[in-house]
Amino acid sequence: IYWCVDQRDTQHLAPYIEAIGKKTAANIQVVPVDVGEFLAWKTVHHFTPATYLRLLLPEVLPLDTLIYIDADTLVLGDLSDLFAIDLGERVLAGVPDLAGARVSKIGRTAGDPYLNTGVMLMDTARMRREGSLARCREIYRDFEREIVWVDQCIINKYAENRKLALPEKWNRLSFPNALRPDESKRILSRENTRVLHFAGPIKPWQEWCNPVISSFWWRHAEKLGLKGLAPVRITTIEQALESARTLDANG
Repeated sequence: IYWCVDQRDTQHLAPYIEAIGKKTAANIQVVPVDVGEFLAWKTVHHFTPATYLRLLLPEVLPLDTLIYIDADTLVLGDLSDLFAIDLGERVLAGVPDLAGARVSKIGRTAGDPYLNTGVMLMDTARMRREGSLARCREIYRDFEREIVWVDQCIINKYAENRKLALPEKWNRLSFPNALRPDESKRILSRENTRVLHFAGPIKPWQEWCNPVISSFWWRHAEKLGLKGLAPVRITTIEQALESARTLDANG
């Protein structure tokens, strides 16, 4: 596992990453990445400049093919079937983001799917040969005003007509506080979901998150035995109201 982090956070995260490696017997290699170039790039909503680090993956990882997974996800099943997919002449595969496509402002050819970039199968060897980073810089310069979902819009334009749309189970987009109890049960099933993605600004480690989703995430997180792991506490009236709404919706 290659864990790419903003190099400014490496020292802070190192003890946790080391503990996770020991607990899971996983070979985790930390890859510090310089976010400096992106500090002046456009950010919206809850996104930070670090979201653009995905554009650097072909450059910083010594791999020909990789599965990229966002930090706000939970892997519930084996990923070997995903890794075995033949991309052919395509550069990446991912799950369509229908909501994102509706508000995306960068034009694409008809029939070209708009993918969520939270989970991707990537042909990084092909991307390096093509100079994908330089191309993405050009796209940013050309479409800065039209960018809505930061790097996701750039990646979708870069890979236009060269994307494979995957079944939803590989990146089950979950907006926790918008879920009904029956929906929560369905998406938390390993039969329906391989990778659960906590999309949007509300995450399961925050006190104002849907308690059904939050408790599911904490059951997994607590198995790691990390010292000092605790929820982000409610500190604003807006967060308290959000908590009240989701508690009421979940009975």
